[in-house]
Amino acid sequence: MSKEVEEQVNAEIELSEYEENLAKSYLKKIDIRILPAIFLLYVASALDRGNISAAFVNGLVEDLKLSPIAQANITTLFTAFYIAFQAPSNMILKNVKPHLWFSFIAISWSIFAIAQAFAKTSLTLTIFRCLMGVFEAGLTPGIVAYLPYWYTKNEVGQRTAFFFSALFFSSVIGAPIAGGIVSSKFGSLKRYEALFLIEGSLTLAIGILMFFMIKDYPDTAKFFTPEEQELLVRRITASQGLASKTRTSTKQTIAAFADWKVYIFSIIAFAINNCTIVMGYFGPSIFKSMGYTSSQATYMGTLPAAAGFIGALASVYTIRKFKLSDLILINLVFATIGFSIFGYAKQNGLRLFGIFLHSLFLAGNFSLVVTWLSVNCGSVPKRMVSVAIYSTINGAAGIVVPYLFTYNYAPLYVLGFSFSVGLLCLSIVLTIFLRLYFSYINRIRLGNLTDLSKMSVEDQQAMNDNHPNFIYRL
Repeated sequence: MSKEVEEQVNAEIELSEYEENLAKSYLKKIDIRILPAIFLLYVASALDRGNISAAFVNGLVEDLKLSPIAQANITTLFTAFYIAFQAPSNMILKNVKPHLWFSFIAISWSIFAIAQAFAKTSLTLTIFRCLMGVFEAGLTPGIVAYLPYWYTKNEVGQRTAFFFSALFFSSVIGAPIAGGIVSSKFGSLKRYEALFLIEGSLTLAIGILMFFMIKDYPDTAKFFTPEEQELLVRRITASQGLASKTRTSTKQTIAAFADWKVYIFSIIAFAINNCTIVMGYFGPSIFKSMGYTSSQATYMGTLPAAAGFIGALASVYTIRKFKLSDLILINLVFATIGFSIFGYAKQNGLRLFGIFLHSLFLAGNFSLVVTWLSVNCGSVPKRMVSVAIYSTINGAAGIVVPYLFTYNYAPLYVLGFSFSVGLLCLSIVLTIFLRLYFSYINRIRLGNLTDLSKMSVEDQQAMNDNHPNFIYRL
């Protein structure tokens, strides 16, 4: 280990002009190999997870005779298994090569996504959805933890934003794809059966492809020059440590669970995810309650999805130009205003403007909040566990909200909208609190820098964000 790395833990190494060009060169090589793979994988995940909303308004409820409670159970129990297996999945990822893990979970959930087409009772469908949740659980927290394997704290934000833009891109193409499938005739298959079968089969093919596309670790990759690899390894080690050289310990797991900041981040994410689940699972039902036909309601999911995709792409470019907390706060304020208009306005035109405004600003926060958490953990092991906790808590929104937007609350869904707007207001307060706290701690540490150069890299990284020279990113 070089002396330079030993003296720079939780830091960004200053680069010479030659090294800056070298870094640009290796980043292009990483981006072209990593980003298309994770984008494609997330699109497949979002389509399989979200097509239940189109199925609900295209014959599934009637054919399986789903009661409001059964309808809610299908989405809620999926979410329960989805969040319950996120933390264990990230623990496994830390000890399994990424290309094996991500291809395995994608192939596994696709099998049960396809199986939904053959479900004849609500119980069978619910079981298949739960098993989908078990395997799909490892994707989002896994990718968020995987990206810093390859990128420093200052680089990972843009890539995380790009990854989450796939969620909204999938919604943009998902509504027309779902609409096209349910509008067509595929032999004796019912509309929702064809939907499950076709989209699940696409995911199966993508899962097989991931075995060859996903790369494992920067220090074992074969596509760098020796100079590029040395610089990359040195920068990643100084930033938060090499994933291939660290293991998640009991001590680091406890440190993550005992960190109150992780739970504040998670509550903010819960509010954001709650609104997205409302539109993902119940958007067509809400649009139908506004007077649109089932077919129109299915296609209208494109409106918030398109706005969200624009907002997510905007965050790719703004994330390195502004403070994370500033962007998060601005997005939350406008998203809250938009969702309030969508929930409480009387005119359809005004309501559609509200959901467009909400989606445009909310979308960027998917990547911004988790990036804000990730870069402020201080080490790879703590980040792995913290992201899993974060994903588990914010995913719990899918357990609560389905019971607030079943069709017996139509057409106003007052309880569901009030719950969602209240959470968004709380998240604004918590974001301001975290920003003030981090600023306070940074002022103290910058005024009392400590020489820990005699400590090993491993011992310093084990201090996580409690390292006396660790500066929180605002």
